[in-house]
Amino acid sequence: MYCAYGLLAYNKHMHFARKAGLVILTPLLPLLLFTTAFDFGLLHIASHPVTVKKIIADSGIYNDAVASALNQAKSNANDGLNLADPAIKEAASKALTPAVLQDSTNKIIDGVYDWLDGKTPQPDFNVDLSGPKAAFAEAVGSSAAARAATLPVCASIPSSQSFDVFSATCLPPGVSAAQAGSEAKSQILSGGQGFLDNPVISASTIKSGNSNQSVFADQLKSVPKQYQRAKKTPYLLALATILVGAALVFLRSSWRKGLRHIGIILIVAGAFMLIFAYGLHYGINNKLVPNLKFSSALLATDVKSLIKNLSGAVVNNYYLFGVIYGILGTAAIATPFILNKRSSPASHAAPQPETTTSDEPKKPEAKPSKTIKISDDSE
Repeated sequence: MYCAYGLLAYNKHMHFARKAGLVILTPLLPLLLFTTAFDFGLLHIASHPVTVKKIIADSGIYNDAVASALNQAKSNANDGLNLADPAIKEAASKALTPAVLQDSTNKIIDGVYDWLDGKTPQPDFNVDLSGPKAAFAEAVGSSAAARAATLPVCASIPSSQSFDVFSATCLPPGVSAAQAGSEAKSQILSGGQGFLDNPVISASTIKSGNSNQSVFADQLKSVPKQYQRAKKTPYLLALATILVGAALVFLRSSWRKGLRHIGIILIVAGAFMLIFAYGLHYGINNKLVPNLKFSSALLATDVKSLIKNLSGAVVNNYYLFGVIYGILGTAAIATPFILNKRSSPASHAAPQPETTTSDEPKKPEAKPSKTIKISDDSE
């Protein structure tokens, strides 16, 4: 009797534990599904330097970066050469071609990712644009000399000591065209006029404020460890998702009900991911990007294209997860029905009568003998 009571109590406790587990794990599974998709969608782009390089290159930013930098340098300079002059822009574009800019940027990206992955203590890149800067200065000097040769000599000495041959209307007395060209070339080489002032770029030259220490060794020194931990999160989340899904199947009264349970959750999560991906794509392309303002009109189109390309790559990952969840959910729901159909014919088949294969002729069945009861009339 005590055993019966004990078994009854055990069953009640197990029933309560199953119900509690289902209540806790049912909302946890979709949360893990969403988090895994979001995390993977971002890290799949951010952790692959090849993908980052392609997104930047496809934006077209390398085609307009030089002209935009010249305009920005001119707006920050009060005197000196007119860097926005078409001749200077043409010289800069020939010296700093999109291929040169892309190659330099790729070196920086590779160095930064090696540092993030813990391969180097600091980003190991060294971009030397001294050659393109010298070619740019030489082209500016030639253009300046050619421009000065067309100018008349000024009737009086200009009041301003600074002389910009590209915006001047006359040549100061005593200044030859060759001297004007040499002066323009010297201005580019000595200071750069705010453009390519420091042609050599490395991790040690990138500093913050008045600090003498590289930002990679100071403010950003903990970033690699955080990045390496972040790269592991999609796998940990995927493992947690699988374990929770298996637990939900186990906690149901039968595995068929468990599969149907997680199948419904997967389909709902997949539908949500598809809706979210569409909404994110629409919001960025039609609401956010058109309203962004940039100081450089030249780079505005390229930066907007960069944002669209980046968001498009992330959204495509979300679409992919939505489809995968939908397929897995459909398979989970359909599996019990398929297995039931396969097992039904065998289990419900009518028993077949036994047949003999012997060649011996069948013996005639013996007919039951009739018993004749004779009554006793002798009485």
